Amino acid sequence: MTSQTLPYATLRPTVRALMDQNHPKQALALLIQARASGVPDVAFLTDMANCLWALGEGPAAVQLVEGAIRLAPDVAMLHGKLGGMQMSLGHTPEAIEAFRAALKCDPNSLPALANLNRLKPFDRTSQKARKLKSLVERADLPARERAMGLNALGRIEEHAGRHRAAFRHFTRCNALCDGSYNPLLFARLVDGLAARYRGPEGLLPGKSALPRMIFVTGMPRSGTTLVESILCRHPQVGTLGESPILQDVLTQLRSQLAHATGDGDPWAWADHLTPSITADLQNRFMSLCVARFGDTLPPVVVDKLPLNIFDLGFAQAILPNARFVCMSRHPLDVGLSNFCTNFGAKHPFSQTLDGIAEVTRAVYRAADLYQDRGLDMRRQSYRALVEEPECQIRSLLAYCGLEWDEACLSPEAGNGIVRTASVTQVRAPINRTGLDRWKNYASELTPLCEALEADWLASWEATDAAGSDPALARARQAS
Repeated sequence: MTSQTLPYATLRPTVRALMDQNHPKQALALLIQARASGVPDVAFLTDMANCLWALGEGPAAVQLVEGAIRLAPDVAMLHGKLGGMQMSLGHTPEAIEAFRAALKCDPNSLPALANLNRLKPFDRTSQKARKLKSLVERADLPARERAMGLNALGRIEEHAGRHRAAFRHFTRCNALCDGSYNPLLFARLVDGLAARYRGPEGLLPGKSALPRMIFVTGMPRSGTTLVESILCRHPQVGTLGESPILQDVLTQLRSQLAHATGDGDPWAWADHLTPSITADLQNRFMSLCVARFGDTLPPVVVDKLPLNIFDLGFAQAILPNARFVCMSRHPLDVGLSNFCTNFGAKHPFSQTLDGIAEVTRAVYRAADLYQDRGLDMRRQSYRALVEEPECQIRSLLAYCGLEWDEACLSPEAGNGIVRTASVTQVRAPINRTGLDRWKNYASELTPLCEALEADWLASWEATDAAGSDPALARARQAS
């Protein structure tokens, strides 16, 4: 019996394993083969939707989930899945309708309530808010859902102007999240950068036939998704999103070097690159990009994994034509936004103010070291971007080697999938609402201020006042 005639139930474990290993194209190929073996069922339709979604085919994935709902209209999970997809595509009315349908199937669906609240915040005295409170206190509620509910309650209290109560909910949420933060991890990366990175001198010339990579980095919640959305409105630009490709290539190289040389330092690669190794790494990186986009890569490709900031030296070594944008948003706004975002296990440092302070200082130290050693990086002020969008976007596009395009002024009009915590914010026009939110939580953020240190914060503010002009920033700091 060939794979073309195997029933899907037999193939499904292989498809799911391929998806878990981030191989959606291979999984989709199996699904296409299995389609001929019988009438598609709910499992087949949802798995194919997941594959297409991973490949960026949002509308097609939505249609498949809608087909699954026609087969199983009383399954709350399917309506919730449809709501999540519509929310990521910026289809707010359709997302609200889907989450409400999920609640009709299961009035106790905490994920549906929490997501509905993200799109249309509940009044703190409303029936839905009371329902959330009662669900959160259920003894049998899984910790992941309890954290989701507590985060939603924090958003409700913040919307009502009750910031102290909101912060208590966010704190309880973080205490329930998975993941362990190793404070030495980022310090070790930056110490290695200081000791072993020599700058871009002597790099191999870039291949003109390759697409230009733009790495958008910085702290999570610093405006990286906004910049990605701005760039992706340009007709020459496509995005990998928060892609693990750079990390995958670098992790494999580190493992090979540790085995071959015994040097397990994260920056060992800086002493061992040769022209042939560099060419191989470049080809490996680009082949993984092709696997994401298909056979044709756009002329310019955005990689928006914020904490790639620590490995930009490696990115430049294998991709000499790359451009680097480091977002610079007020550290207290960024810190608060990280603390109030339910990342789950994704960013464990965000669960404590001390962890946020440590990573914040490491990110800026890395950016400073790169610039001091000659890496051409644009430090993009978030404040300047939202206060002077046209001026800043023109300058940003010029830095990235792109011609001016009016569409970049309207990132909210993009129709791509947004997979980050900024899913609702980027669907609004560029605005100033993200500025100085931290002032409502000044008392609660005192430990963060102390951990970052007053002199460092004052220096940051002086630098940011210069916008994205590094020379002017240094002059202001010195004065």
